[in-house]
Amino acid sequence: MKISSAILAEAFARDSRNALTLVGVGQNVILTSKLPLQLRRVVFVQVTGDVDEFKEDRLVTFTLNVTSPSGDVLTDISSQANISSLPWSDIPGSLDLLAETDFTAKEYGKYPLKTLVNMDEHQEFDIELTLYIKEPSP
Repeated sequence: MKISSAILAEAFARDSRNALTLVGVGQNVILTSKLPLQLRRVVFVQVTGDVDEFKEDRLVTFTLNVTSPSGDVLTDISSQANISSLPWSDIPGSLDLLAETDFTAKEYGKYPLKTLVNMDEHQEFDIELTLYIKEPSP
């Protein structure tokens, strides 16, 4: 198993088929002349692997941690789920994970969004996405 993609977005929506749409993808630099700034961000992570790695009832834990430029933890959320059996045994398995969080930016700089995927408490994958809060140039 591995993390095959990770995307930072402003929001998400689902249609009548339950298909996922990410909104505001690629907006990793925010210009603002005023702080504090209330933000909402969505992190989408896709984990892929061989069919036999996606056994039914494997426990998946997905954690998102947002840190300020000075090192303060702004968000630390975690959720768990059990994997269902895959409907097809002849194609690779995939698992889409989604986390949405609100936080307040009180300083300019780099805001790391660290994600950790833990499978059955002994197989871990992590990735870091970055959001920058910048003051506009005069």
